[in-house]
Amino acid sequence: MKKAIKISVIVFLMSTSMVFANGFSPVEDFPRAMKEINTYLNQSRQVEEDITDNGKAVKVTFTITSENEIVVLDMRTKNAEIKSYIKSALNNKVLNSGDLIPGRHYSFKVMFKN
Repeated sequence: MKKAIKISVIVFLMSTSMVFANGFSPVEDFPRAMKEINTYLNQSRQVEEDITDNGKAVKVTFTITSENEIVVLDMRTKNAEIKSYIKSALNNKVLNSGDLIPGRHYSFKVMFKN
């Protein structure tokens, strides 16, 4: 009987500590953040008609600061105009929606259409 009580107390303590450990991690909402990023890209539509990367998608890697600002880290393209456009449209913009973990790297693809 004493063993059963000890085991049930240990199981109870372990389960409550796991619940508390999981309660503090932020929940990522990448789809909502992508909608806001998409609006930033569409707002600065001062792109010339001939800016394309031969129909290829441009992979953009970014991170979020503790103030929810976007910092563009890398773009997989050789086209300087596309790099400049994406950096000016996204760098230092604040994400109001979509909880993302600061310091973590995220990536998405951008396709330019004529």
